[in-house]
Amino acid sequence: MAVAGLLVVACASSPLLEEGAGAHTTSTPPSIRTDNPVETNSNDLGGVVVALVGVDVEVSNAVAPFDHHSNVDSLLLELGLHKARTQDIYDCLAREGFAPRQVSELPARDDPILMANAGFPFVEALARDGIPVLPPTPGAPDDFREYSQAEREASRSCAEAVDRSHGEVIVALELWVSVRFAWEPVLAEIDATDEIRSLVGEFSSCLIEEGIPADSAASETAYLSYVDFLLADTGGDPTEFVEVSERMGKLYAECGRELFETRERMRGGERREAFLREHEESIRRLSDLLYGGGASP
Repeated sequence: MAVAGLLVVACASSPLLEEGAGAHTTSTPPSIRTDNPVETNSNDLGGVVVALVGVDVEVSNAVAPFDHHSNVDSLLLELGLHKARTQDIYDCLAREGFAPRQVSELPARDDPILMANAGFPFVEALARDGIPVLPPTPGAPDDFREYSQAEREASRSCAEAVDRSHGEVIVALELWVSVRFAWEPVLAEIDATDEIRSLVGEFSSCLIEEGIPADSAASETAYLSYVDFLLADTGGDPTEFVEVSERMGKLYAECGRELFETRERMRGGERREAFLREHEESIRRLSDLLYGGGASP
């Protein structure tokens, strides 16, 4: 049974790429640039569709998430693009004569792994069910394969070739990264406002009144880290684990509701509208790549 308290977008940092095929623990492959590198390539992008089976997202949500549901769009698009990049690498390996590899499936929209409790909490679900208990991640057949030195070297070469190709998947990744990373300063600006700072103080006071140590009540991340400690301290006892998950998750929602809802309102307000207007061209081109007609679902 997995410890599930912090859940700071764990899937976004869990690589879909295997070692030797551009494996990484950051949000994008090391070769993907974040300085809006495709601004001059608009004439090359029209009518191209990236085949991302099962990824049905609103592009404006994916580049500028403001609540749980829009953040799910963002995570699914990120994971889907990495999956498509990985598939390109695997196709290259197959052409080199190596055994086929299977790309991992994307999680469903309601998979608890997509609950980013620290950054984009799903308040209603937390208030109803507490913090979700994640099931163990099943292993894929490729997880247990031993790769020869030749295959590892071929994987690296294929990954480099895919990234150098600047194909549709890489262009889409660069577009997504350039806009999504530009959204982070806006989120930080909102968190720095007097209104949010005051609500963080009220959140902390509420937790302290409920018996949470002051240093563990200083922020959402501090509290969720404390919850992870409590969950680990259950020693794996299923009944106690679920009890702690429910109790501490509901307390998180109770003390943080006004903070979370105010933050969502501010994130989804005028600042976001201005941001989407500023990046309208990049968002349109990303949508063209994903859906071919310039309009996301």
